[in-house]
Amino acid sequence: MVVFLLATVAGFAASQVYIYWKLRRAVPARGPWRALAICWLLAMAAAFFCSRTFESAGWRRAATVAGLVSHWWVAATMWFVAMCLAADAWNLAMRLLARPWRGAAGLRIPPRALAAAVGAIVVSLSVWGFIEPWAVQLETLTVHAPQLPPGSAPIRVVQVSDLHLNALMGRGRLTRIIARIREARPDLLVFTGDFADQSSEHVDALAAMLADVHAPLGKLAVTGNHEFYRGLGRSLPTLQAAGFRVLRNQCIRVARGLLVAGVDDYAAARVGLIEADEEDRVLPARRGADFVLLLKHRPYIEERSIRRFDLQLSGHIHGGQVFPARWPLMLFSKYTVGRHDLGHGSTLYVSRGAGTFGVPMRVLSPPEVTLILLQP
Repeated sequence: MVVFLLATVAGFAASQVYIYWKLRRAVPARGPWRALAICWLLAMAAAFFCSRTFESAGWRRAATVAGLVSHWWVAATMWFVAMCLAADAWNLAMRLLARPWRGAAGLRIPPRALAAAVGAIVVSLSVWGFIEPWAVQLETLTVHAPQLPPGSAPIRVVQVSDLHLNALMGRGRLTRIIARIREARPDLLVFTGDFADQSSEHVDALAAMLADVHAPLGKLAVTGNHEFYRGLGRSLPTLQAAGFRVLRNQCIRVARGLLVAGVDDYAAARVGLIEADEEDRVLPARRGADFVLLLKHRPYIEERSIRRFDLQLSGHIHGGQVFPARWPLMLFSKYTVGRHDLGHGSTLYVSRGAGTFGVPMRVLSPPEVTLILLQP
C-alpha cells in the first residue's frame, strides 16, 4: 500500500510538471500567469489532502469545495495528459515523416492550438461528467435457476454496489438511486461493498435514507476494501443502521432453493483478519439442490470456487468511472463490467456501481442499480 501511494503521488507530481511545461510552450511570454499557474497546481495538491481533514473536523462545506475542485482536477489532469501525449506522438510521427515528405511538417499541431483544443475538450467532458452521475440506470439480468421450486415466481434480487457515501454525495443523488431500487421491487436487496468513505452526521443521514427501503427476503451486504480502510468499528454500524445484515464469510438460506454466501474483501486478508482461503470454506462443496449466490466485492475469481456457485455479484471497478480509465484498469482486472460466463455453470456479474469514488463525476460509465431475475 505504501509503495502504491508513493507511486501515485510521484505520478501526480510528474503530470503537474508536464502540464506546466505544456503551458509554457503554448504561452512562452513571461508574465504573472506563470506564478498563477504554479499557485493553482500547488493549491490543487493541498486541497486534495485537506478535503478529508475538513470532513473529519465536521466542516462539510469546506470539505465539499476542496473535494470537488481537487478531485475534478485529478480527472482534468488525466484528460489533459492523455490528449497531449497523443498529440506529442502525432507530432513526432509528422517530424519523422517530414524527412521524406516536407508537407508533413505542416501537419504538426502547434503548442497554442493544442492547449486551446485540449482545454475546450476538458471543459466539455467536465460538464458532462457532473451530469452523468445523476443518470442512474436500472440494468436487468435474467439468470436461469432450476433449483428454485417449479412454477414459483422469479426471485427479484437487486444489487447495489460502491455507494461511497461522503461529503460529495448529496441527498438528491441518493434519492435517485433509491428510486431505482424501489422501481426494481426487490425481494432480496444485496450490497456488494464500499458503502461509505467517511464518518459524519451527513453520512449517517444518508444511511438512514436507505433504512426505509425494505425487501421481503432481507437486505444483505458484504464488506469492500473501503470498509477496512475506514475501519470496521465505524463501517459495520453504518451498514447496520441502513438495515443491512453483513455477511462476513457466511452462507445462509434466504428462500427455498436459494443460498447466499458472502465473503470479506481481500483487504481483510492483508490485515490478518481472515485466512486467504476463507472463500473455500464458506462455499458449499459443490452445487446441488440450491442456487448459490456469491456476494464478493472484487470481481476476482478463485479457480477452486468455480462449479461451487451459480452467480457471483461484484463491483469495485466502477466501470472505470471516468473515460478512459477503464482501459488501464483492464491490466489489473480481467473482468471490469457486465456479465461473464465462467464455464461449468458459474456466472459473474460486475456492476458499474451506484456512487462515485474521489471525483463525483462519471464519463461513459453511468451509475447503475441491477435487477437480477432468478427464473425457476
